[in-house]
Amino acid sequence: MNAGGWLVAVVGAAMALVAGGFALRRAVLDARRTPVPGFDGVYCERLPPEAVGRHLNLALTCLGAVWPEQQAFMRRQLSGWTVVGMGPGPWASGGREVGGLLDTWGMRLEVADDMDGLAHELAHLFERSFDGRADNSHVTWKMNGIYAAVGAYQAGRKGLA
Repeated sequence: MNAGGWLVAVVGAAMALVAGGFALRRAVLDARRTPVPGFDGVYCERLPPEAVGRHLNLALTCLGAVWPEQQAFMRRQLSGWTVVGMGPGPWASGGREVGGLLDTWGMRLEVADDMDGLAHELAHLFERSFDGRADNSHVTWKMNGIYAAVGAYQAGRKGLA
């Protein structure tokens, strides 16, 4: 085999190893995730799936007031996402206390185990999807009704088991 052939063989083997690594990572992640009932393609980790489903339904109902024309699309927008329980919250992130984090690269909604921050993180996701940007400083949230929707979720979730 000439030098070009060896190069092709080495590069091909390296690509196969990388692809195999990604497949193994996906298999490990899938093994930790549990499907959320009533939500096609939505998963959870370290949280009870039925409770996640109830909290998602409440959050979507409350946030539907902010984006009424997008209500039918909200549930589909969550397909592929995983809600991850991160233990008791709030915790420090970026110099402030938070009850959740939105990981757009990993398609993960990371929330405290009480899921208090779920609607807040969903609001950021829907801002990106429906408005084309996210107001991470929350400047427009009062005017747009997002604070009211998140407050309604937080009040309503206290009655969920």
